[in-house]
Amino acid sequence: LDADVLVDRLAEIHRKDPFDVLRFQDANFGVAKKRMVEFCEGLLEKDLNINWNGTIEIKQICQYDWDTLKLMKRSGNHLMWFGAEAATEETQGLIRKAIKDGQTDEAMSKMHELDIKSGLTYIIGYPGETVESMYETIYQAADMKTRYPSCSVEVFPYRPIPGSQFWAPSVEQNGYPVPETFEDWGRCFAYKFNSWWGVIPEDVQKVWARFTQMAPWFDGLAGGRGPYSHLLRKTAGLRLRKRYWTAPVEFKVFDVIRRSFGPVSKYV
Repeated sequence: LDADVLVDRLAEIHRKDPFDVLRFQDANFGVAKKRMVEFCEGLLEKDLNINWNGTIEIKQICQYDWDTLKLMKRSGNHLMWFGAEAATEETQGLIRKAIKDGQTDEAMSKMHELDIKSGLTYIIGYPGETVESMYETIYQAADMKTRYPSCSVEVFPYRPIPGSQFWAPSVEQNGYPVPETFEDWGRCFAYKFNSWWGVIPEDVQKVWARFTQMAPWFDGLAGGRGPYSHLLRKTAGLRLRKRYWTAPVEFKVFDVIRRSFGPVSKYV
């Protein structure tokens, strides 16, 4: 859809039913820089005054010049979602993603400097992925989280999709339990709550669990409003930066306080 047609249709919808936020769930939305520029200019010319976000490839942000990125910001772009998927070029080649070393950091740096929020996702446990690659992916996720606090980072265990290149080996070699009911299919992509770990070793699972615990603390999404919670947020950042995953006693203390005092714990 040409940029001018897209903007005209959005303007028409906005006149009939005003909205202030718009999301584009399209991995190819930013493929053509010319179209992106025309789209952003169109939003400004129509004076729609909306915030918009969408999915985009990391390499496209790296390829865009600063004028284009600043235009995106001025047009109302407040958030972009990225699939980094893996930290090593070896695994990037395995999954045919082709993100080069350093590109994820470059893209997140640009977004952070422009104050455009980033949603960054990784996956560990691809069939054929090395244990070293899994660790490196978690480490890079922790680096992006602490280096660019405006970046929300998630690491998911791999889940095979029917028809994909890894479906057969996941089922035949790694024992993936194929869902049999509609409800099972609906649950199988609840990544953090699905108990199938595939090829992810137990030690990696433990590091993943610690990262998943520390990231929301660092973001200020966990804990209370008191001095101890403030200290734990700093501790979470230190653990993420130093890759120190063992014996999180200080967080267990908070859990004891929360269970013992209930709602009062929000002041701790």
